[in-house]
Amino acid sequence: MIAIENARLFDEVQARTNDLQESLEYQTATSDVLKVISRSTFDLQPVLETLVETAARLCEADAALISNREGEVYRVAATFSFSPEYNAFIRGRVLPLGARKYCRTGRA
Repeated sequence: MIAIENARLFDEVQARTNDLQESLEYQTATSDVLKVISRSTFDLQPVLETLVETAARLCEADAALISNREGEVYRVAATFSFSPEYNAFIRGRVLPLGARKYCRTGRA
């Protein structure tokens, strides 16, 4: 009976530790973004680059991008972890408002 209770308590401690670790990661990410914002009063690009990198890290994504709305289209404003060739390609394209979402193969 004692072993079962100890196992249950251990599992609870592990769950709380994981929750605290996740909270710390979010707080650290927020702190990093706020630091960049405070240093970049008139330059939005470093802020966007920090945001996209932080979002990718928090989501455990291999790559990420942020797009800005420019009139009736979206244009890629910041990327993380794309090859230089793909980065140049994607930044040269626009996505119209209301366009269908595409998967990696280009099919809906």
